[in-house]
Amino acid sequence: MKIRCDEILYNPEGQNVSRELFTAESCESLAAAIDRQGLTHPVNVVPLPEGHEKKYKLIAGFRRFVAIAEILGWDEIPCVVREDIHTLEEEHLVNYLENLERKDTSFWEECLGLKRMFKPDKSMTDIAKIMGRSRQWVRPRWLIWSLDQEILDELIPLVREGICLASDVELIILKENKDRIASLKALIEAHKEGTKIRDTLRQSSKRKQIRKVPEIQRAMTVMMENEKPDCVQALRFACGEITDQQLYNYLGCKESTGDEPCATEPSLP
Repeated sequence: MKIRCDEILYNPEGQNVSRELFTAESCESLAAAIDRQGLTHPVNVVPLPEGHEKKYKLIAGFRRFVAIAEILGWDEIPCVVREDIHTLEEEHLVNYLENLERKDTSFWEECLGLKRMFKPDKSMTDIAKIMGRSRQWVRPRWLIWSLDQEILDELIPLVREGICLASDVELIILKENKDRIASLKALIEAHKEGTKIRDTLRQSSKRKQIRKVPEIQRAMTVMMENEKPDCVQALRFACGEITDQQLYNYLGCKESTGDEPCATEPSLP
């Protein structure tokens, strides 16, 4: 249905969890495309209680709303009215998932969205279920926020600029804390020199001794018990590229001192 733009509450700072704030100027190309082709994806709104100044609140489609209401100056905008949404958390989830489905969010925006949506003690397993995504997808986007601030200060600009992606963050998370700063410095130098980032991260820590069969079998058992079989990480462990602790970090559980697999996930600080 179409709703008058002046009946819709537009509050990007409180609702747009999966995007950084944008200006009207940044939406001009989108407005031009909508003017030529029409709006192919309606925005999402929820009804506001009676007595409110506006009738609806925008929960997804902020750039489209700006393009139509502020740049094109249309009086009405196609909307999907979500009668099934009742809480702020549900509104944020709709906003985040809609942007993911449109496949136009960056890795940085995905990381930012998870941080804004969930409390620091939320488990990766719970987030994966809520998001309808794999735990492996959630892992780098969530655990990036558990890194020390010193590392984040260097890493975030690289992620923001699209230089460092999910696979690169995963490799940094896997490293022991003392190796992360060295890895980041190597990454920055590699970017300056045009070297492949992934190769640089792999080479920034020393290779360990090749594992014996019982150690590899134990690692595979831990992976299966934690429902995270991964041939690549198993091979990395077998050839000594990652330590026991790095394997546990990858699985998202605390350090184990025995043969029993661990089942708890770390909390963000």
